[in-house]
Amino acid sequence: MTTSHRLRIGITAAAAIAVLGWLGCSRDQSEPTAPHNEQVSPARSALQQDLGAAIAAKDRHAVQLLKTKGVAGVAVGRTGDGRAAVVILTTASGIAGLPANLDGIPVVVQVTGAIVALPLQAPDAATRGRGLVKPSGEFAHPVPIGVSTSNVTANTAGCATGTIAARVTDGAHVYALSVNHIYALTNSAAANSAVVQPGLLDDDCVLGGIARVRDPDGPNDASDVIGTLASFQTIAFCSDPTTCPNTIDAAIALSSTANLGKATPSNGYGTPSSTTAAASIGQVLEKYGRTSALTTGKVAAIDGTVMVDYGGGNIAEFVHQIVITSGGFSKAGDSGSLVVAVDGLHPVGLLFAGSKNVTIANPIDDVLAAGGVASFSLTVDGS
Repeated sequence: MTTSHRLRIGITAAAAIAVLGWLGCSRDQSEPTAPHNEQVSPARSALQQDLGAAIAAKDRHAVQLLKTKGVAGVAVGRTGDGRAAVVILTTASGIAGLPANLDGIPVVVQVTGAIVALPLQAPDAATRGRGLVKPSGEFAHPVPIGVSTSNVTANTAGCATGTIAARVTDGAHVYALSVNHIYALTNSAAANSAVVQPGLLDDDCVLGGIARVRDPDGPNDASDVIGTLASFQTIAFCSDPTTCPNTIDAAIALSSTANLGKATPSNGYGTPSSTTAAASIGQVLEKYGRTSALTTGKVAAIDGTVMVDYGGGNIAEFVHQIVITSGGFSKAGDSGSLVVAVDGLHPVGLLFAGSKNVTIANPIDDVLAAGGVASFSLTVDGS
């Protein structure tokens, strides 16, 4: 298992918020880890029972398949006629040497393109949003979930900006949940650094000598701070990514009910349920995020092992991931969005990566469990 890096909760709110970004800072961690079939995942126990043989076949062959040039991931899904299948995700069509079946389980090949972390590092076109509500804008406190956020600090890749997933709680405190590569700047942010709303790219990010100031009360104003970085799960990068698998890309910032609300803006899905749900193939999902606002997609595969590009040659392997289809489900800047089931608004995943036609999310139960994003267990502070 990867090593958790725990930041103790502080009291100041200096100046930092993390932004969803295509690039990440690297930390080479070459500690030995358990084989894939020994990974502990709270979410895995809830998988559909008839997929057991396909999961076992995927586990046995994943490492070798991922060493094939052009293979971006391996997951478990279904054939067109509903049979359990091993799904191979590829960066392009026509990858030679891929099997038609594995241990008697049919193989489905899906061309996804390269899978990358989804921070927003550069100016983008106008964000979506019905009416006058734009998730990239500045909101009065308590700010809603699903909107622009970042660490107050820029990194070498730029002004990473992403999305507030949800308000979560340990029963005594509330926290803003997002992803490591936004709030913790891919393992590199200072303990207790401030997180803000809106994120840097939507406030005072300077790119090419041009300041993009949109905040009417001034850049980095104290009123933009919604919390301080409290904890994150370290992302492991190794020369051979298959030797140090990750489960989640997540971080939390200590906040308050005065600074952070628990519902999306009025053009979103509303308040998520406090009861989580496991992903299932074919399940219809939605999310509200900084760049593409409210979108709908469907679970294409589960228990995925995927290679995620954080930029600068830094590749990280993630196991037990949810693969969501619909090309428009996410864009750069949506990293950190909470993925919920349309039926009941039960939290299902934490969006952190994607490609031209798939989105990748961590199972939310793995994020919230003790030892996930924090040493203590969390729940979504919802309805």
